[in-house]
Amino acid sequence: TMHAEPRFQHFVAWNLDKAPWDQAPVRLALAQAINLEPILRDTKTEFQQGVKSLFFPGIESCDATMALPLYDPRGAEALFEAQGFHLNKTTGMREGAKGIPLAFTVSVSESNEEHLRLATALAEQWAGVGVGVKVEALSWNDLLSTRLLNREFDGVLLSWEIPYERDRFAVWHSSQAGPGGTNFTGLNDPGVDETLEKIRFESDPALLKNLTARLQESIARLQPCLFLCDTGRILTLRTGSLEVFRPQSGDRTPKPLSLGKAGLPHSRPWWVRQETVEKHRLDFPEPR
Repeated sequence: TMHAEPRFQHFVAWNLDKAPWDQAPVRLALAQAINLEPILRDTKTEFQQGVKSLFFPGIESCDATMALPLYDPRGAEALFEAQGFHLNKTTGMREGAKGIPLAFTVSVSESNEEHLRLATALAEQWAGVGVGVKVEALSWNDLLSTRLLNREFDGVLLSWEIPYERDRFAVWHSSQAGPGGTNFTGLNDPGVDETLEKIRFESDPALLKNLTARLQESIARLQPCLFLCDTGRILTLRTGSLEVFRPQSGDRTPKPLSLGKAGLPHSRPWWVRQETVEKHRLDFPEPR
């Protein structure tokens, strides 16, 4: 068995048009309060791992790792205090101005059991630093039409397939924010906008890698989403059943697949099932 490249990314998208998620320190505190190690799990067919990039693993335009906030509950508490959310030792809840508790709702699709599990685990950990969280399970249609499209949410737990491309304009550019927009967090940052615009058209490979690294640094710092994990398939392979074929690199000669560190995970998406010609050859008469 082996792990294929992760294809899906799971995250909590914050509504940056609402307080207190319009404050980056609050979003950072919520990230630092979460210990992902006991939350992530593998099944017989899928694995989960911490998010390492906004881009597909091994894509030529990005070779940098996205340095997300580390688990630091004391640091999270200090950030909450600095933003005016003080712990009420009687109730165990953090309170802001006029004694209003720091509490919010995370909306999830009721049909996605893994999203429900993740959201519940997050709520339990946030409660440990004095933040009250309700998990709201909705049908996917209601989640899309009444929450995302109308931007009537605090946080929404979502997944997307990690695309094999460099362009992230639709997701993070401020021009795509607002009701019905594809920038559903509402992120509006001039530096991010400029980086996204340059990424779309940069032709120099070295400069492009610098730009994608800069974008990841900005997203990690601004925390418009709480990035949870990437998931991929666990494959069971028969020895000798696959061979590598990588036409993009100019090498059109199939090679045996190694299952070590330089094997399938670093060969995708260019791998094919190995077939022997003799096995499927039909006996046709020689052409005259």
